[in-house]
Amino acid sequence: MPKERICVIIRHRHNLSDTLACLHSLSQACHSRCTILVLHDTHVTDLDRHIRAKFPQILLSPTNVSLQSAASYNIGIQWALSKPFSWILLLSNESIVDPNFLSAFHKEREANPQTKIFGAKILDVNDPTQVLHLGGTWDAKHAIYNSFCHNTASIDYVSLHALFMHRSVPQTIGYFEPKYQLFWEDIDFCYRARRKGFLVHIAPTVKIWCKASLFCPKHDSYFWFYGRLLWMQRNLTEGERRKVYKQIIRPELQKNLYEIAWLLLLRLFFCTTKKQREKYRQLRAKIGAWIHASLHHCQ
Repeated sequence: MPKERICVIIRHRHNLSDTLACLHSLSQACHSRCTILVLHDTHVTDLDRHIRAKFPQILLSPTNVSLQSAASYNIGIQWALSKPFSWILLLSNESIVDPNFLSAFHKEREANPQTKIFGAKILDVNDPTQVLHLGGTWDAKHAIYNSFCHNTASIDYVSLHALFMHRSVPQTIGYFEPKYQLFWEDIDFCYRARRKGFLVHIAPTVKIWCKASLFCPKHDSYFWFYGRLLWMQRNLTEGERRKVYKQIIRPELQKNLYEIAWLLLLRLFFCTTKKQREKYRQLRAKIGAWIHASLHHCQ
């Protein structure tokens, strides 16, 4: 086992049972040189009592920053950088880790000594045969990122549900962008790291179990589309953005507007199905994200 100290940072965003289950799995896997820090909302008053009763060694840090944004991790990262930690693991509180996941990470580090960002194989907790995430790559043809990659040697980003990085990464590129919500923040972070020369690698032997619903939440359309436009503004050149808007974004929006008009007519004059109403809501969210992005110069 390596001598470097590791800081595991968890955001307590949802129900307590998920966080306790995550901490229980970590207690079976972490060694003495591993410190666990839980970030939580200042309004959660009973968290300290519940966690310390079962895991007295866990560190708790209240914060006023929205835990829906990955930028809340910045508080934990800043704290970790002020201590002698060599590696930082960002972990979702809905995750269950394999008992041998730290050993597996260590083997991957030995096999890839130049790599400073690692991701895990994320599996469905209710169906362990289903892979939810195995690294992502940029699809320039559709201006999106694919979140499942068979070629683990060529990875553009890893999921924020389990992002293992050396301290030199945030020291060099900075922290997470607070404008993102729910989506694209891990993509942005890894993309900036790769521009600075850091290698990103998926560790298929490191297993993490999560809920499938976390990768397709119901209210995702607005935040996903806005994050996509924001990412392009931050990371593509002006020429690249113009090309993407002309060939991909504008045709998509035109198609969406036609679909909205058709669904609106159906709602006014006919009975619509639940699926059609959900489609209408998602399309409106996408158009709203485009308007918001336009007002904030994310195009």
